[in-house]
Amino acid sequence: MKKTMLLITSLITSGTVLAQNGYSVDEMKDVLKYSGIRDIDWYNKGDTAFADFKNEKESVKASLSVGRGMLEIQLSSDAPFDIYGAISCQKLTKMIPHEETSGWSSPPTNDEKKIRAVFDMDMKQNSTNEGQLNGWQMKIQRSQNTVICSVMKKS
Repeated sequence: MKKTMLLITSLITSGTVLAQNGYSVDEMKDVLKYSGIRDIDWYNKGDTAFADFKNEKESVKASLSVGRGMLEIQLSSDAPFDIYGAISCQKLTKMIPHEETSGWSSPPTNDEKKIRAVFDMDMKQNSTNEGQLNGWQMKIQRSQNTVICSVMKKS
C-alpha cells in the first residue's frame, strides 16, 4: 500500500499521468469528433470501424480496430499541415498506453517526446517518420497534399 501511495504521490507532484490502457475504438471515435468526424460518418465492416469525412480543407478516411488506427488525409492547397496533418495523426496515439503530462504548463514526458518526434509538425514533404512506443509502431508519410498515418500494436 505504501508503494502504491508513493507512486500516486510522485505522479501527481511530477505533473504526469500514466495512462493504464489505451483508448478503445469507441473512445477513439469520440476523440476524432474534434477532427470533424461525426457519429453518422462511421460504419463497420467486420471488426473494423471506418469513416469518411470531407470539408473545404481536408478529406479524411479513418479506420479503427483493436490494436490499430489509420488516417489518410487529403489536404487542400491552403490547409496547414501542422493543424490538419500532424495534430490529427497525433490523436491516434491515444490508443497507445503512455505517460502524459497532466497540464499545459508541465514539460512533455519522454513518451510525448517520442510521439512528437514521429508526428512532427515541421515534417518536410515527401518524407516518412517512424517510431515505437510501448510495443506499438507509429508511422506517418507526407507527400505534397496527402498524409497517411497509423499506430499499430506489434504482435
